[in-house]
Amino acid sequence: GFFVNTLVLRTDLSGQPTVRALLARVREVCLNAYAQQDVPFERVVEAVQPARALSHTPLFQVMFVLQNTPRADLQLPGVTVAGERSGARLAKYDLTLTLTEAGDELRGSLEYATDLFDAERIERLAAHFTTLLAACVAQPDRPMTSLPLLTAAEQQQRVAWNTTEMPFPAGCVHELFAAQATATPAATALISGSTSLTYRELYARANQLAHYLRSHGVGPEVRVGVCLHRSPELLVALLGVLLAGGCYVPLDPTYPADRLAFMLADSQAQILITQQSVHGTLPRAAAAMVCIDTAWPAIDRFPRVPPSTGVRPENLAYLIYTSGSTGTPKAVLVQHQSVVNNLRWRQTTWPLTSTDRVLQTVSFSFDPSVWGFFWPLVVGAQVVLVRDGEHQDSRALVQLVKRHHVTLFSTTPSLHRVLLDDPAFATCTSLRQVVTGGDVMVGEVPRRFFAQVDAELINAYGPTETTIDATYWVCRRDDRAETVPIGHPVGNAQVYIVDAAMQLVPVGVPGELYVGGAGVTRGYHRHAALTAERFVPDPFSRTPGLRLYRTGDLARHRADGAIEFLGRIDHQIKLRGFRIE
Repeated sequence: GFFVNTLVLRTDLSGQPTVRALLARVREVCLNAYAQQDVPFERVVEAVQPARALSHTPLFQVMFVLQNTPRADLQLPGVTVAGERSGARLAKYDLTLTLTEAGDELRGSLEYATDLFDAERIERLAAHFTTLLAACVAQPDRPMTSLPLLTAAEQQQRVAWNTTEMPFPAGCVHELFAAQATATPAATALISGSTSLTYRELYARANQLAHYLRSHGVGPEVRVGVCLHRSPELLVALLGVLLAGGCYVPLDPTYPADRLAFMLADSQAQILITQQSVHGTLPRAAAAMVCIDTAWPAIDRFPRVPPSTGVRPENLAYLIYTSGSTGTPKAVLVQHQSVVNNLRWRQTTWPLTSTDRVLQTVSFSFDPSVWGFFWPLVVGAQVVLVRDGEHQDSRALVQLVKRHHVTLFSTTPSLHRVLLDDPAFATCTSLRQVVTGGDVMVGEVPRRFFAQVDAELINAYGPTETTIDATYWVCRRDDRAETVPIGHPVGNAQVYIVDAAMQLVPVGVPGELYVGGAGVTRGYHRHAALTAERFVPDPFSRTPGLRLYRTGDLARHRADGAIEFLGRIDHQIKLRGFRIE
């Protein structure tokens, strides 16, 4: 009542104290506070002069009360929850925990401000608090921050959310393409402007280039730079490198010369495939240059059947650089098996057929281009290749969708908003799926999308280090959220949100997002220390050697298991889908 004075206590968690050490600190803080308890709380506030706000009390927002007299409303063992809705009084603080001694038990209640919390959140908090207290008693010599918060049921829930096992074929990307080309040789594989290639033609040209590259020393783990404009030759080159057993390094010819020079030198590419129109603008490099257009008479003399390479699923398929136009780009080493897993997951989740046409809008230096090229080609669908200048022209993209009856394409949320501003987008009736990724999607985008077309909208999330995608979310027509979640793990992926001590955080609590599973890549080229820092041993698996990729992204779980992206924990930003240091 009026004789109670509030004592403001500060708990020091620095230095990773054990439970015993923390209890000693709290004891000292409390004794010092009780020695000064005659000082009224109002005098303390007056002396400290904190910034005041009507939304919360000064100096503290969480109250703890230990009652030394029995209370009629605390008859049940454990913790009961009461909020503003279930009682007549208004909560004085954000959160108040009241405990009363009852024999050998502590019985308690939580009072909370319903403007900040709902009953479900408070019930979880109460369960986490009791779990933590039990762990404190059982393991008093462990650091406090390393103790678990999640209940046994929540631990099992995390296992269920990460149960994503699915079979995928053993093999390499080009082997899946070769099987499809053999099965449907006369079907159209590629459309680029007025040019089209059948599976037979594309496979034959890629095989001829593969033999040519083999004659120049290309094989497993050998890196081959590819710097070509958007044209049929680009896809021939990518497949040719893979069929030769090599690893392609995408080099967008529109990049600044200094960046291209750095990537060429850093990747240690042995050969650079380019074309005459690009050759003169490229920086000098140690790699041997091959102009695919002027060298084609020589390439055309090679066999049209695939060469023998000995390449295996654990060998590299491509080496691709992260980051934007500033900072030091990092080269990620991506194996065939990781790409095949992503392609199989896509085909299992959203099966493409021979009638599908996929519009390839993404720069081939950006890893979503990988599924845009190869997913349709390993299942008998068609790739419609956007030419230079069209990939950022909303009117041109809409016209391509309509002209070629495109059923699927990928874009960034920023470009997607531009597309939705074009009235002609509503006439793209052939569309059945659009995939966005690379940036935060606000809730306005799916609402405008569904108002214009009858198609699926997928929000995809995935650092390059986890092979294209780590999570995905199928947008809902009735969702009115301000931002769209990044969803659930893709096939054979595991996603964990943890605190600084690598402990799983509860639902609704922010933490750093880690990704494990089949998509985790080999690491960074020529950056062993950085690889060790970002690719860490998986503490949640019993299988030796498995690793998690530390994304540096801040995220949290919703109650339904969906993940919400909250931003970065470092100094990276995202600009138009590109990560920039």
